[in-house]
Amino acid sequence: MAEQWLQNYAQELDAGIALANEHKWLEAIKKYNAAIAISPILSPAFVNRGVAKMNLRQHASALEDLNQAILLQPTLAMAYNNRGVVHRSLGQGGLAAQDYLKAIELSGDEAIDAHANLATYYFECKQFELADSYYRKAIELAPDYALTHWNYGMSLLLQGDYSRGWREYHWRWQVPSYRAAQTRIDAPLWLGLESLVNKTILLLCEQGFGDMIQFCRYAPLVAARGGRVVLEVQAGLVELCKSLAGVDDVCAKGDTRLQSLGIDFYCPMMSLPLAFGTTLETIPAPKQYLFSNTEKIQHWQRRLGARIKPRVGVVWSSDPGLAVGNSKTIALQTFAQLLSDQFEFVSLQKNLWYEEQVELSKWGICHFGEALVDFSDTAALCECLDMVVSVDTSVAHLAGALGKPVCILLHAHADWRWQLAARQSVWYPSAKLYRMQDGADWTGLLAMVREDLMASLAS
Repeated sequence: MAEQWLQNYAQELDAGIALANEHKWLEAIKKYNAAIAISPILSPAFVNRGVAKMNLRQHASALEDLNQAILLQPTLAMAYNNRGVVHRSLGQGGLAAQDYLKAIELSGDEAIDAHANLATYYFECKQFELADSYYRKAIELAPDYALTHWNYGMSLLLQGDYSRGWREYHWRWQVPSYRAAQTRIDAPLWLGLESLVNKTILLLCEQGFGDMIQFCRYAPLVAARGGRVVLEVQAGLVELCKSLAGVDDVCAKGDTRLQSLGIDFYCPMMSLPLAFGTTLETIPAPKQYLFSNTEKIQHWQRRLGARIKPRVGVVWSSDPGLAVGNSKTIALQTFAQLLSDQFEFVSLQKNLWYEEQVELSKWGICHFGEALVDFSDTAALCECLDMVVSVDTSVAHLAGALGKPVCILLHAHADWRWQLAARQSVWYPSAKLYRMQDGADWTGLLAMVREDLMASLAS
């Protein structure tokens, strides 16, 4: 009889795990529920149900399950590691670190994920020596685990160690979920070694709009190697990127025409720094490398009318469709602290959060919304402005690529490309960086930008 209930428990648990492996979290939870109903004194179903809930962002409920698993089996290392992940998602970094350390204490070198997770915790705390030591340990324990290499790469890049950073960052292409989301080309990878003379190379689109705007600067360097350069970008960037020197053809991501262009090599756009051995000292940073359509500039000049005051383009939040959290979003009511009637403020955002749609006229910000069909329209509008103030979004990259003076507002945990403490961008000569301090909010940062804006009137 005892063997039968244990067999039934294992059957429901295994069925849940199989469904979870297919990311069918809700169906998996039903199986875990059935297993727990058979035996609420065994921990594995609680652990797995907690992980499923974690993937559904049901963090509070996931925490309850993992607490119960630890109560039932206090020596189960994976329960501590997964609870640490939940604590991190809840913003409880200190508790997360305690759980990762407990998992390592219990399982030692078998706690590979806990080593990698602890490394990420120290990375986010800017304790880079500890972070790097745990990343290296995790890589030693699992040399082929690509996600750890990728995260280690971002840590190295943030610290300015580009020679090692680009190599580790390139490991992203070994992450199965990442590779599956990219266009696949039946051609060999090029990382700078083979001759491109009389060859066609595809520079492959990946990640976001801002990433492609930043790294398409390498196209002229690739062209200088003697090959024919085909650039693949998101549809919204095709027209703008046709202005890029050295590019023979520009295709939208997923364009079936790519299959008939006779591609000899490909290189992911964000692996071009690796191909060229880029260091902090050798970053290709021309004042301007993207250019606007003259007719579109004239269109926007007519639409804006006579210039009475200095014109400032503004971007206060990421696209509502992107899940980037608060690190790239400032509430419009907060951002309004920047505004002054001595300037004309022009929104460079295409999409708005719902509540912002009724607030714009209140703040006197010109907004053109749907008239910004793609980035060539946004670029032309940018050219009609004196400067841009933007939170860290694709428009910040656009302004920099156009050589437009731009103030970029950075969260305390800003992306690796902005370095740790620099006030000027090494990628965009026209960009000035404004950094939020740990524990602060956007208010102090906006006050600094407003002060600089007002000082610019005098000059």
